[in-house]
Amino acid sequence: MTPLLLAVLLSADSTVHVVSKPSGAMVMIDASDAGVTPVDVTVPPGKHQFMLSLRDFEPMKRAVKSVKDGETLTFDFVAEKTKQLEGAVMKAQKIYDAAEAKLIKAQSSDTGVEAAEMKMSDAVRALEKAERELDEFKKARGVK
Repeated sequence: MTPLLLAVLLSADSTVHVVSKPSGAMVMIDASDAGVTPVDVTVPPGKHQFMLSLRDFEPMKRAVKSVKDGETLTFDFVAEKTKQLEGAVMKAQKIYDAAEAKLIKAQSSDTGVEAAEMKMSDAVRALEKAERELDEFKKARGVK
């Protein structure tokens, strides 16, 4: 490849196909409105900041060093939200486990049992809530 051809190829704009799961996300590229997914967008060479927002989900951001012409960028809101909810369940489980250990220790020494039981009750409610939110989200979105 000649240096001139390489320079032309490197300086050419690229069209990128931006999709989201689910579709209908608002797309911003480098802080400029680029449409709603699915959308084809032409961008100049170089680094770009993609930000997608969709109702009921946290915005998703991705820095892309370079875009190849015809490339597809997929933003999976459902997978990201599932991961966040699963993290909340894991955190609640750790709190539950710690509360359970404190309750067992308190019961064996007969000190602080009431406070430990209250913490255990709070941990149970938090864990149940986190699990319920995850289950409801998965059911509503058809996630296994």
